[in-house]
Amino acid sequence: MRIVITFISFLMLSCFAQAELVSQSDWEADRLYGFDDKTLYFPDDYDGAVTAHLVRKLAQGNSNKAVLYVHGFVDYFFQEELAQRYNEQGYNFYALDLRKHGRSLMDHQHPNFMFDVSEFYEELDAAVSIIRNDEGNDKLLLNAHSTGGLITALYTVDRQNSKPFDAIVYNGPFFDINDAFLNINSYYLLPEVLKSIASINPFGATGMTIPVQYGESLHVSERGEWDYDLNLKPIYSFPIYWGWLKGVIDAQQRLQKGLDIQVPVLVMYSTKSSTPFFNFWRDEFQETDVILDVKDINRISDVLGNHVTEIRVEGGVHDLTLSKEAVRNRVYDDMLIWSNAYVN
Repeated sequence: MRIVITFISFLMLSCFAQAELVSQSDWEADRLYGFDDKTLYFPDDYDGAVTAHLVRKLAQGNSNKAVLYVHGFVDYFFQEELAQRYNEQGYNFYALDLRKHGRSLMDHQHPNFMFDVSEFYEELDAAVSIIRNDEGNDKLLLNAHSTGGLITALYTVDRQNSKPFDAIVYNGPFFDINDAFLNINSYYLLPEVLKSIASINPFGATGMTIPVQYGESLHVSERGEWDYDLNLKPIYSFPIYWGWLKGVIDAQQRLQKGLDIQVPVLVMYSTKSSTPFFNFWRDEFQETDVILDVKDINRISDVLGNHVTEIRVEGGVHDLTLSKEAVRNRVYDDMLIWSNAYVN
């Protein structure tokens, strides 16, 4: 049985280990007014056809510095205000919708799925090459949220020799599973048990979900102010698959052993977490992180590298740029002051 499982795992990994950019479209009008979109095409993987989407909004005038935004899980780029703030500081803004997420999600795919974070390296490589080589940007800042932070932390280290980024901003990065939902290292689900389940049934749904209160706190149809596409970022989440969960835990365990990111890093996160109870609502969900335990972010940020700055944001939600206006204005001020200090 072990031989069969190992062989299947090898075949799945080989599907994306050898992939590279096949072609790309011209820049076209994006779904967001004033933004451009480029489709990136990759070889088929275990789900079939694969694409990713690179979105841009250029700063006025000539600029040779840029920022690349990478979203989280059950997420895509829709934060126009973030782009505008960077544009105002002279940054050409780019955002990558990873394969199987957002603009890149296709009907035949398992939403947001991966076996390993390295599956996303191909579109990250392509985005960095386009931004630097095709678009002529000499300086490139990374801004990554949640699972995007986990993916890009390992990507940055694995691509250290080519130095894809000059500095990095992490916004509520997903460096550990929130023990309030799943204690992966203790009684509820041992890592080796999880890995066995994932090997046998990678596309099986775990039954776990993102708390519905997070989507309710954000979307204009519920209690929030943001009008994003619920087909791409549903309030009730996409399924969390066993194979995806294993990929996340593998990446987190590697990260927690310590990385050596050799560029300046800023880690921003809320001062407080809240744990939702069933579907009950509390007003504090609009002022706290209901997805991650901020104590984990604080603890793990120290192992990213030797040049790490941390900023804790009172009143911040999981994605700090979606917090209440007064809070996110402080977030932008701190984020941009730091960014300008290291990318100029």
